[in-house]
Amino acid sequence: MALIRKAIQAVDLIVDEDSGVLAVQPGGGPSAARNPGDGVTIGDTSTMALAANAGRREATFVNDSDETIYLRLGTDAVMNSGIRLNANGGSYTTTVYTGIVTAICVSGGKNLCVSEV
Repeated sequence: MALIRKAIQAVDLIVDEDSGVLAVQPGGGPSAARNPGDGVTIGDTSTMALAANAGRREATFVNDSDETIYLRLGTDAVMNSGIRLNANGGSYTTTVYTGIVTAICVSGGKNLCVSEV
């Protein structure tokens, strides 16, 4: 059985060529896989930092801003909850989690560097 992953707008479809659609996941399309250091602008409301990717082996997030950013795995980010990335270089790496990652900060417009392998 061969699997094909296709991005359609803001949804990723994981398709089995023989039987049809296996799963529909929130996603960012082709931009979901990120090169080392790609930046994501984090808002003052929950912002997708990285789309779900069943093939992910590792993801690293580095706060490249002057204020704290909070990450949340699998659901909307909330201030003062989840994984805290301190200003000016706070970081988090996962080699296990493959779902969606969201982020939030107080003022919005802050840069989060994201790398996915």
